[in-house]
This record gives sequence, structure tokens and C-alpha cells, in this order.
Amino acid sequence: MIRSWLLAAFLSLAAMGAGRACATIYGPQITPDTLRPQEPVDFPYFRESVRFPGGADTVELAGELTLPTDAPARALAVLISGSGPQDRNQDLGPVINHRPFLVLSDYLTRRGYGVLRYDERGVGGSTGDFFGATTTDFAEDAAAAVAYLRGRKAFRDVPVGLIGHSEGALVAPMVAAAQTPSVDFLILLAAPGLPLDSLMLDQRQMIAGQTPPDQPVIRGAFTYVKQHPNLDSAAFVRELKDTILTLLPRLDSTIRKSIYDPATFAATYARSLSSPWIRQFLSLDPTVFLERVRVPVLALNGEKDTQVGINNLEAVAAALDRGGNPDFTTVALPDLNHLLQPALTGHPNEYGSIMTTLDPRVLQQLTDWLDARY
Repeated sequence: MIRSWLLAAFLSLAAMGAGRACATIYGPQITPDTLRPQEPVDFPYFRESVRFPGGADTVELAGELTLPTDAPARALAVLISGSGPQDRNQDLGPVINHRPFLVLSDYLTRRGYGVLRYDERGVGGSTGDFFGATTTDFAEDAAAAVAYLRGRKAFRDVPVGLIGHSEGALVAPMVAAAQTPSVDFLILLAAPGLPLDSLMLDQRQMIAGQTPPDQPVIRGAFTYVKQHPNLDSAAFVRELKDTILTLLPRLDSTIRKSIYDPATFAATYARSLSSPWIRQFLSLDPTVFLERVRVPVLALNGEKDTQVGINNLEAVAAALDRGGNPDFTTVALPDLNHLLQPALTGHPNEYGSIMTTLDPRVLQQLTDWLDARY
């Protein structure tokens, strides 16, 4: 949930009256040209560039399908990335400089599985508007990817599942719960299990290492967002700004004194919470969808994840159990962060300095689980 982390960081900086942010980068300095050891340098399998209709008339998704060449695919997996505009490789940008989905698709395809990964709408070769989209829109795109595979004659008897990371691990149960089209399995990586407004509050606290100074304001702002899902954009920003102004007296006096212009501060806060994505995101409860999932599920979370705390994995398991899912496995992996890398602290500032893209334990868990079923 890179986008939610950036939002959390921005809101905390706004609360402290900061004009710009300075980040501490742990470990060696990494440049965009640094070679990540797990990224493939050869591709001993079939690769096909594909385009297919997305979840809306204005959306066409571009991606790549990889297939083993020595035997038919044991199963097919559609990869669903987390929040923030990401391409088919889940490229996390020059600072982090990791492409987890490139590594994951290569690993799975070498072991007999077909993988479809795609650029999110409005990103790379895909058309559409990313920044006007909601989590529901991304779920419709993922469903369209499944429908595309189901529609290919060669795959009609091949199991098709979803592998989602972070917000993608929320999207996957949304698709599976809808059952149109049907999927055969889910693999959830760093999946949210708590209501998203609660998760975001926890995330801000874990990353800051303490209760953020603006917690009374952001808690009240989140409540307002959830209570006004259908208010038009202009009225929403105006009324949320007024709500935030009424919450400022709850702040510590030192923080209040650092806010030189309360009206500008409140307006900045309100605008940051006004996009279609965040307005819907804060209202979502993953358990609503997880309780309706009947296909096999594997959920893996890192114990040092500071963006989606390990208590989310417990909530995922509880929801699947309540719903009567007959085949689910949840695994808490020690010392792994939100990107499922081996980590010292789990703080997002550490991601780029870690050479490993995906911890080998994660990859092994995935293939062991898949091999046992397909």
C-alpha cells in the first residue's frame, strides 16, 4: 500500500507544519541501475504481449502472459498489484528500485505455471484514468483479466487464480466473492483484514513509532469520509474542511501553535482525502468479501510489516473461518516487511536498500501450496 503510506506521511507532515520531508534511508545507497539479483536475465519460456478489454468501456489493459514451453500450464495466475500507479512488473520506482511481479512471474513460470500480469489502467500501455479510479474499478479490471483467460480456448480446462499484493490482496477477494467470472484459488500477500480506516490509523502509528500528533484530527476526518460517501466533490471538501477546523482544538497546544494558517491546513487535509479512491478505500471492510470466498486461499504476511500489521492476518483467517471456507492457509513469516523482503525494521525507508526483492521463503511457500493442489 505504497499510496496509503505516502498519504499517511503527508498528513503527519502537514500536522507538524512541515514544508518538506526528509527521509532517512537505511543501508547502502542504491541507484536505479543497481542490479537486483533475483531479476531474470534470460527467459526460458513462452512470452506473449497481450491486450484485452478492462473493466470499463474506456479501459484496455496491456500486459504479458508467460507460459511454460515443456508442458501445459498446471494453472494460471493473474497478478494484482497494490495501491499506487504500477505497471505489469509492479515497478516501485527509482528510489525503491524493485520489480516484484517480474521476479514472481519468472519464478512461477519456470515451475510450470502460467502468469498474466498487466499495467494498471492509465499506466504503461493500458488506457483509462488511474487517478479517477476506485478499488472497485481495479477489481473490475482484475475480473476482466480472468475473463480474458477464460475466453481463450487453450485455457478452458486450466485452473485460473488470483495473486494479489497489499491492496491487490483486497481486490482478489472482491473478485472471488462476486463469482463473475469464477476463480479457482487466491494467494494473498500482505493482505488487509481490518477495516481500511482502522488499518490506516494503525499504519501511521507503526511507521511513526508513536501516536502521530494529528491523530485526533485524522480520526475525525476519517469518520467524516465514511459517513458521507455520496456527497459531491466540492461540497465534500468544503464541509470536511469545516469539520477539521472544529477538530483542531483537540490537538496538543504545541502542535496547534505550529499551524500558522489553520484554514490552509484544513483545506490541504480535506483535499488530500477527496479523491474517489481514498473516499471509497476508507469505507471498505475486507472481511465482507473474505467471508464469501469459497475457493482455496493462501495468505502470507510479514511480521515486520509496518503498513499492514500482522494483526490483519488474524482477521483474514477469522473471516475465512466464519464464512466456512474449507481450504485456507495463513502464514506469518518472521522478519519480513510489507514487500515480503527480509528486513531489519520493516520501515518503508528501508525497502530500497534491501537487495532481495522477494524472500525465498515466500516463493517456496507459494509453489509448495500450488503444487499440492495442481
